[in-house]
Amino acid sequence: MRRRISLLLALLAILFTTMPASAEIVNVPYFEEPELLLAEDELLKLAQLQDNTYPSVGTKISPDDTTVVIGNYRYSDTGSAFLNVVDGSIVPIQPLQLPEDSDFFPLAATEMVWLDNDNIGQVLYDLFMGGMVLSINRYSGQISLYPVNLPFLPLSIAPNGSRLLVVTFEASELEAMRQSPDSVKLPFNIEAPKTTMERTMPKDRIAYYSHTDSRRHMSEETLDLAIFDLTTGALTPLYSVPDHTLLYDYAWSKDGSKFALIRDTVILGEGFGEKRLVDVMTQDALGGLSPKDNPLFTENVLDIFDLTTGNFQPEAWRAVDGDGRVVRDIEWSTDGQRYIVRLERPAQIAGRPHPTYIFPDMASYQFRSVDGTLQRELYAPELQTPEASGFFYLSPDEVLFITANGTNQALYYFNQGSGEFRKVSNMDGTYFGVTTTNMSRQLIFSYMSFSQPADIYRLNWDGQALSRLTWANAELEKINNVRVDSVSFTVSSGAQRNGFLIQPAGAEFPPKDVPIVMWQEGGPRATMTQFFATNTENPYNLLPNFGIAVLYVPLPGRLGFGPEFLNALADNDNFGKIDIDEGAEIIGQAISRGWTSQNKVGVTGCSYGGYFSAQSITRHPTRYAAANPQCTLLNNANEFHFGLGPLIAYLEGGTPMDKPAEYAADSPLNRADRVRTPTLLFHGEYDFLPVKYAVDFHDQIEIQKHRVKLVTYELEGHGLSDPANQYRAAQEQILWFRQYLSGSPSVAAEPVVTDAATMTVPETTDVIVFTETATFAAPSLQFGKNLITAE
Repeated sequence: MRRRISLLLALLAILFTTMPASAEIVNVPYFEEPELLLAEDELLKLAQLQDNTYPSVGTKISPDDTTVVIGNYRYSDTGSAFLNVVDGSIVPIQPLQLPEDSDFFPLAATEMVWLDNDNIGQVLYDLFMGGMVLSINRYSGQISLYPVNLPFLPLSIAPNGSRLLVVTFEASELEAMRQSPDSVKLPFNIEAPKTTMERTMPKDRIAYYSHTDSRRHMSEETLDLAIFDLTTGALTPLYSVPDHTLLYDYAWSKDGSKFALIRDTVILGEGFGEKRLVDVMTQDALGGLSPKDNPLFTENVLDIFDLTTGNFQPEAWRAVDGDGRVVRDIEWSTDGQRYIVRLERPAQIAGRPHPTYIFPDMASYQFRSVDGTLQRELYAPELQTPEASGFFYLSPDEVLFITANGTNQALYYFNQGSGEFRKVSNMDGTYFGVTTTNMSRQLIFSYMSFSQPADIYRLNWDGQALSRLTWANAELEKINNVRVDSVSFTVSSGAQRNGFLIQPAGAEFPPKDVPIVMWQEGGPRATMTQFFATNTENPYNLLPNFGIAVLYVPLPGRLGFGPEFLNALADNDNFGKIDIDEGAEIIGQAISRGWTSQNKVGVTGCSYGGYFSAQSITRHPTRYAAANPQCTLLNNANEFHFGLGPLIAYLEGGTPMDKPAEYAADSPLNRADRVRTPTLLFHGEYDFLPVKYAVDFHDQIEIQKHRVKLVTYELEGHGLSDPANQYRAAQEQILWFRQYLSGSPSVAAEPVVTDAATMTVPETTDVIVFTETATFAAPSLQFGKNLITAE
């Protein structure tokens, strides 16, 4: 009997070891404690690594040149504090104390400005309490609220607190809002963008046009804009902004006497609605509108208002009167006598008849006097990145630029009078949250890199006397044990691709046969600058601390590497191929150099990085030994119809109706039958990229009898925001790559060095085309790297 049982057990063991690879779908409840999958010492290290924060400067400096408000500060109950930039002392900001039965919730709020030397504040509007001033004392950190006579909704406040930009309403409109507060359409969203870049349906009159700058809005109905003088109570109407007006930027002079606004107005006629604006943007993205017929060019204007003299100059600058560039950003000099604007050149994508204005490829700058006279043009290769750049005046003639240049987000100084131009930042990495002192000629900013977690620093305008002001991540700095080495590859086109290999500290370089994971950023029109991160979506400080190297190489389509590099992803029919093939080719070269082996290479990323991962394992089924696509774009046709229509059209060069075969070839879901790679998927239940397609992708891989696991997260959106979910997902990611990059063969070998474009696998079935569903995702124009904002 015992012999029969032993024989039966042996047969069962053989049976289970020869069964096809298993598939699994796991749903993680939002409030569930994370599973503990790693060893105890590694669990502790993971918890310490993920206790990461991004302290950043959130306001201008106080009038006495000593104090700023910082956000994301770990030692404050509110996450905010006052930082003395002279001695580094900190006063946490206390929570706002309200009665338990209070339903106070402001519909609108301005920026924070210094009300006097001791108090900083903002103007709010509550439907039932009316206008309120929120004031925070810098010595006690206590918050106070007091009423102000303001029958309008505030949008912005002048830097000196003297005037407001407001939206005016009739008394009857405000009363209707009070009667039905749940149905109110707000003039703008006061909630800070989520760090995971989750998109939500815009419920506002002015919805965020771009997550990268909270001043960019889109009007959904006519808005009456006016200036309200907080001292005299005088209301000065500006104009009515027609519906479907894109408000790109606005700026106050330092003393509040001048105001400027940049806008595009797309006149659609009655009854067309928002979809028609999307149609215009889609046609622009496809190069289907000539400049003379494109309202994103012909209606691009800059308005200038002198509030002291009453000299109003609507359309003081018009794109149609220039050389084809459009204006996107503006800042006033500190004396209010001139301004600087950023102009962006529309991209001429190969294979399309006309340029696209919503996806520009180059930035340049103009300095103009108050009356509009051109004083100087500034073209500089270091400053040519569109979209991902900022600037402000240091003095009447001196300007600071913060811009992505290659894999660095750097600081540059320019003197309009002398023409002096130089780099200020002296460390490779990412500088953000930058402000300046008024008298001591110093910059206050946050800085981070792969080897340095974020903290706040002080630096002279001349780049000297660097001083650290906060040590919020000092313990994390000690725990982060990585080494970073520059790497370079020459792809088959002859182009050179440069990046970094991030390995565990103590590893040798060049490495010898180590596990390596290729990572790509979201976007795809996003920067790839040196950034400290320990989340699963950006695991370049996560995986190396657990023994797995990360290969970080920007590929075509990224901001910061010049127009040709940026446009290449959309040129002709490159999308879904050029960066995918270059990534596979680079991995092949890493193998040929002996850095790693065929069965020790993986791929991961979130959003577009998830698309890169999923498309890579369908286009190159035997290149990667393991994959972890996260928050992934899988069905391009669905995204065109229900999500980022203009962006997908820009990338694909057509619509699903025009180019069905191209959309099918570029959608990982339609080619899931080609996957051979063990695949771990992460997806949020409320991701704007529908989780349904992640389930379908999983099921198609399962049908082919290959190892696949999908983990869905309840109540999560685009990326994981809950720390418990990040903690669990990180363990899953580490264990997956450890298991499948251990060196045991898991997929058939692919030739080590070859032209990536010729790497093919015979189709096992006809291309699967999934029918569209009515899944809705609200439109937006960008999804990508985590944003760092001070609340």
